[in-house]
Amino acid sequence: MPAQYTSLSDIVKSEAFGTYVNKDSIEKNPLFQAGLVEADPDFAAAIARNGGTTHQTVLVPNMADLDGDAQDLVDGTAITSDKLETVAEQLPAIGKAKSFAFYDSTTDLTGADPARRIASQFGAYWSRQNKRFILSALKGAFGVSGMSDNILDVSGENNPVLSNDYIQAAFQLLGDNKDILTTILCHSAVALRLKNIGTSEYVQNQKDGEMKIAAYQGKRILEDDHLAADSQGVYPVFILGPGALVMNALPCEKEYEPVREATYSRTSVISRKRYVLGPRGFAYTVPNDRAVAANGATNAELENSSNWSLAWEAKRIPLVKLLCKVA
Repeated sequence: MPAQYTSLSDIVKSEAFGTYVNKDSIEKNPLFQAGLVEADPDFAAAIARNGGTTHQTVLVPNMADLDGDAQDLVDGTAITSDKLETVAEQLPAIGKAKSFAFYDSTTDLTGADPARRIASQFGAYWSRQNKRFILSALKGAFGVSGMSDNILDVSGENNPVLSNDYIQAAFQLLGDNKDILTTILCHSAVALRLKNIGTSEYVQNQKDGEMKIAAYQGKRILEDDHLAADSQGVYPVFILGPGALVMNALPCEKEYEPVREATYSRTSVISRKRYVLGPRGFAYTVPNDRAVAANGATNAELENSSNWSLAWEAKRIPLVKLLCKVA
């Protein structure tokens, strides 16, 4: 006999909850706070043009930088025109869901209100998950052959331990465009190494004037222990600039849904999310073997570099990767 479901709108209103989780998941995410991830207006416009029905990817065409030598002015000689080159960024859609359940006995025995507690914590939960999705996309993007010039691998050097010289060399990968890099994203062990070699400091957060943030020569340091060392003790260190990554919300049917299974005395609280996500300057291609029913890219697909290609010149992309050790 199928379970009978009853709405729990008397506990938490669906619309209000969805708005709260969206805002909370952004406000709690340090990548958003640092300006590295943005809800990009170009992608928002593309989503709107599609009526919000984006299923697999979002395409944003752009005009390439003007190039070519200027022509000398000569009387009697016509000025020739070059054609405008275009580039197209295309980023993947992702669809994710999470459900937490509890039995009535939880409330009966403790007097707690698990539904409200779950609802209040979903913002922080999605903030943590969003970072994982972003790191998966970075892993795939840096595997593209054209991004090799944006990677400094010192793990094979006689002294592969992180140093001031290596950090400066990583910034220099973008040449005269290096000033667009503002933030170092690394494991806490790497952040400690920066502190130990005397380059880490704390500067005032300009937004609230109270909380101090770690910085390397004015460049913000963000710690994330998902950026762990490999079996050889080599850590990935990402250096990014503002707007390096895009994360725009996509319409999602029943983004929040409390479900009552009365015959089991059980309640589930479900949250669903859909985004377009990825680094600027890339084009993502949906793999041929993806199931038709899939609502977007999996983490494994995001990490697969064969699904990515460059849309911009690598030097224009505010992303650099350093591979090093800390001891």
